[in-house]
Amino acid sequence: MPPLSILPTPPLLLQLLDHLDSRRHIGLQIENMGSFFRFIPPRLGYSRALDHAVQCVCSAYSSLLQPKDSKVDQHRRQYYRALRSLRLACLDKDQVLSSNVLCATILLSWYEVRFRPHLPDSKIAQQLKILADNLDDSCITHVRGSSSLIQLRGPARHQTGFGHALLKADEGYIVRLMFTSTINFLNYYSVL
Repeated sequence: MPPLSILPTPPLLLQLLDHLDSRRHIGLQIENMGSFFRFIPPRLGYSRALDHAVQCVCSAYSSLLQPKDSKVDQHRRQYYRALRSLRLACLDKDQVLSSNVLCATILLSWYEVRFRPHLPDSKIAQQLKILADNLDDSCITHVRGSSSLIQLRGPARHQTGFGHALLKADEGYIVRLMFTSTINFLNYYSVL
């Protein structure tokens, strides 16, 4: 994977590694969102879409850990930047089927679901509600997008490693789509 003109952002890499350190944040661990997180650090700096999606998730996760430091406007800007980067990567025929683009798509769909408020009376939930106000159908769009990317990439790209971890991360959504759409995922059954 040849590097882009951007270098891995040391603060982003450090922030992600800190969040992946399970000894620091007992109970609320970012790696519980998916086994694919351990594959991300060496990929930073190779895809703007992935870098921006990781920054978006890390910032929201930091806000959950330290609610007093939440910067909702900053989160919103990061989210829009991540969407813009993902859109550009999806338009690039050399990037669109890459694991990095699939990962960015999954991260943004999870960001849109997992960082929405679940406890309306908590202060952080109120702050994140402001961030998530306009994310109504965005998650569904990204889930369908990641499912389409998985299908276009084919089963062979999801047998092992990062591709397999990404497929496992989205398997619940894929199973749901199997029953609600015409997308055929039967070839993936043996991979899951």
